[in-house]
Amino acid sequence: MRETTLSRRQFLQAADEIRAIEEMLVSPCCWREQISLHDTVQAKSLRAEVRRLALAGKNRQEILAVIVDRYGSRILATPPAKGFSLLAYLVPAASSLVGFLAYAFFVYRTTSSGQVSTAETPRSEVHDRQIEKELKSYAAFD
Repeated sequence: MRETTLSRRQFLQAADEIRAIEEMLVSPCCWREQISLHDTVQAKSLRAEVRRLALAGKNRQEILAVIVDRYGSRILATPPAKGFSLLAYLVPAASSLVGFLAYAFFVYRTTSSGQVSTAETPRSEVHDRQIEKELKSYAAFD
């Protein structure tokens, strides 16, 4: 067995890379939580495999390729941006854009109809007489 000596800096870089890879994978037992957080036998086994592959000299893409080949793309915490999974990125962005455009159109339509007047609408004598008549009829019920 060949023993390799890593400097403290190399060790920390490798540990950071391993942690980053573990955060990219979900546990195959429930498909919900990252293996870096999950505490099951399957997650521990997968973490050990990631460490073994990293210490064997594999880079991030190679490690992920090995894991994805075994479990499928479902193992990835973030779906790949291709095919049907691309909708996971496009739908929220398109929805936000449509919402913003609808809001902008609403604001434009409500403010572009001319100057906003704060003055009261002029009343006519006919309306005043009708209001007085109705008020008197309601006062009769008291």
